[in-house]
Amino acid sequence: MELLLKVGFNGPDPEYQDGDIVCAFNERRILCCHAEMICNVQKVELNNEGLNPEECLTKWMLENFKQFKFERVSSTHVERTNLWTNSVDMVSSTPNGNGEYIHVEPFLAGKRRQNDHQIFGREGAEIWFGGKTDASLSKVTLLWNKIESESDNIRDDHQRWPLSGVEKKRFFGINTNHEDHENDCDDDECEEHVRHSADDNGKILKQRAYNVSYSDLSLPITVEDIRNPEKAIDIRDEVIFNMESICSCKDDHHH
Repeated sequence: MELLLKVGFNGPDPEYQDGDIVCAFNERRILCCHAEMICNVQKVELNNEGLNPEECLTKWMLENFKQFKFERVSSTHVERTNLWTNSVDMVSSTPNGNGEYIHVEPFLAGKRRQNDHQIFGREGAEIWFGGKTDASLSKVTLLWNKIESESDNIRDDHQRWPLSGVEKKRFFGINTNHEDHENDCDDDECEEHVRHSADDNGKILKQRAYNVSYSDLSLPITVEDIRNPEKAIDIRDEVIFNMESICSCKDDHHH
């Protein structure tokens, strides 16, 4: 797991403190972020009808992640497939028993006005996706298998959260021993490490409950360099820290 630490103080508590854990990225989230950028619909060349082709990584990603697949079958009817249960039903301009309906032509016209629309196929047989999203590690792994088979992108080259140059100046990113698949933190543990502290009335006591005193760590750079707002610092490929030994919780009852 990677941790993004606040550099410098915003003021006394409850403001952000130097070393507060601002973000935590596990393997699933890092790989998913890179996969979504690789499969971004803006990288797809539209066909002659102004639609996205069916054979593209964007469609494969959506079909892998999304709950519903919609396929237009007429000017008034759409076939809806629940990709998680394989159940199929029809939605039309007439409300069904759940009050669901669709006006196909205006819906598609509105979507296609957007430069980054996610409508696939051909006119009269358009395909799109919706509903909830399942971006679990197993789904992300399947997507990366497809990416590696259909492009020059390699999973091992996308193991770090994509920090911008500005972010490397304002925050300090570190790598921990929770980076391997077997020992990685799940999403709940990531959320735990970026939570704030609040009293019983909901008043925030600390912007972040967890902190890393990075000035006490054995680093390949100086603390002065980390705190220099003009220097972009990134040591994530140089050293791996022990997660349990470097993180401290400001809430005694959460130790």
